[in-house]
Amino acid sequence: MPGWLKAGLIGAAVLVLLNLIGLIPLLGCITLPLTVLTYGVIGGLAASYLPPVRAAGQGAGQGALAALVAALVGGIVGLIIAVIQASLGDTAQILSGIRGGKTIGSPITLMAFHPGS
Repeated sequence: MPGWLKAGLIGAAVLVLLNLIGLIPLLGCITLPLTVLTYGVIGGLAASYLPPVRAAGQGAGQGALAALVAALVGGIVGLIIAVIQASLGDTAQILSGIRGGKTIGSPITLMAFHPGS
């Protein structure tokens, strides 16, 4: 098995784990920085699998292939999770809360509490 594929599959497993951790409400906010960091680690891991005389161009190419494999697998799993979440939840209720100004961060709510009105 080529080194870039091995690194890509390891990275894909980490990205799937991060997608699942993102479902936990309090831990979901740390998954984006960890995902970005994971892509860099995947590239470094793929470059480390090269034979001892390593060239920067070869390492970058191997890292790009490994990140592509990891992104494809992680993206497909993320898409499946999003479809399952949308089918289990009432998306119309969520969207009406955003449009109706019922959530704290919406522009309508902020305009309602504008000083001087």
